[in-house]
Amino acid sequence: MGPSPTPTVTPVPTEPSLRLAAVIGTDDRARLSNPAANAVLRRIVYLEEMYDSLGFPLWGCTGTFIGPDAVLTSGHCLYDPVFGWVSGVAVAPGRDGSSLPYGYEYAANWWVPNGWINSGGTT
Repeated sequence: MGPSPTPTVTPVPTEPSLRLAAVIGTDDRARLSNPAANAVLRRIVYLEEMYDSLGFPLWGCTGTFIGPDAVLTSGHCLYDPVFGWVSGVAVAPGRDGSSLPYGYEYAANWWVPNGWINSGGTT
C-alpha cells in the first residue's frame, strides 16, 4: 500500500442559492474571522471521507474533538447502509475555507454503534 493521498480541500459554497438551500428561514450566519485562533473553534474538525480504492474523496463532514485523539461525528459520515464503511478519513482541525492551519492526519480507527448499522442507518 502506497502513501495516503493528500485530501482535496473543497471550497465552502458562497453562492446565495447554495446557502439558502441548506438553511430554513433567514440565513443570518456570519463567517468568523480566524477560527484557528479561537480555542473552542479549533476543536472543530473537517472530515473528508473516501470510499474508492484510489482514495478519492466522496464527501465531507464535521466533528469535534472529545479527547486528544478522539473525534465525535455522525454515524452517516463513516458508514453508509448501501456502500458500507468509508475506506479512509482525513481529519483537519480548524479548517477555514481552503486553509488547513493545523494540517491533517488520517484516522487510525473509526466505528459506529451496531444498533445504528443494524437499523439501516435510521435510528
